[in-house]
Amino acid sequence: MSFAHLHVHTEYSLLDGSNKITEYVSRVKELGMTAAAITDHGVMSGVPELCDACAAVEKETGKKVKPIYGCEVYFTTDETLARDGKPKLYHLLLLAKTNEGYHNLVRLVSESHVDNFYYKPRTTLGMLREYHEGIICQSACVQGIIPQNILDGNFDEAERWARIYQDIFGDDFYIEIQDHGLDFRGGFNDRTLDEQLGQVFSLSVDAFLRSFLIIEHGLCNLKLVCDDLPGSSIVSVGVELLGAGNCALKGSRLDRSVLGD
Repeated sequence: MSFAHLHVHTEYSLLDGSNKITEYVSRVKELGMTAAAITDHGVMSGVPELCDACAAVEKETGKKVKPIYGCEVYFTTDETLARDGKPKLYHLLLLAKTNEGYHNLVRLVSESHVDNFYYKPRTTLGMLREYHEGIICQSACVQGIIPQNILDGNFDEAERWARIYQDIFGDDFYIEIQDHGLDFRGGFNDRTLDEQLGQVFSLSVDAFLRSFLIIEHGLCNLKLVCDDLPGSSIVSVGVELLGAGNCALKGSRLDRSVLGD
């Protein structure tokens, strides 16, 4: 199976990411990967740079690295887009699967800024329904609406939102689970949250992602394993690059030494 990083924040995720796109693409090429995605918070500002970096690598080495354009949008359940207080927003990760999907993603992100900006660019359910063609959707990090409902004990609501997303995106919707060694409210940590997300998976969707955090030489390295569950399909894989300082990518070997049992 080929490997690609599908949830990646760059320096265009202001106050959150520090990944330099040219260095990221070069490292992807060094590791023999054939694709690189960017999914910055609320913006697609890094798209031209990613396109140029991938073209430069191909020109220099003859090896093609396919750019995958994405965005981690700020999703709101408020279709009225009220401006009477700080809105409750959730993360949702979108990737352009086709040329039509790229144009739909550009329209969605642009509308979120131009028409819906209040504190942050806001994306509504109606917009997802309007612009979903050609887009892959992942449920995002712990700030997504599905994990947030799980942390609040609203398991039925978490399942309901998984079904809503699946209804919109069909086979292009995936549950994303992570293990960063974090603790959350309600007595949850990454792994117990993952277990509940796995339950949502078994009830509502076809595949999911699993990532593992590895720390080495002060750099943030993320590994990913795609779990093959009964009745599930194995999907292309991705990880989220987080943490202070530079983020580095490692090879395909999974090191569980810092994770414990």
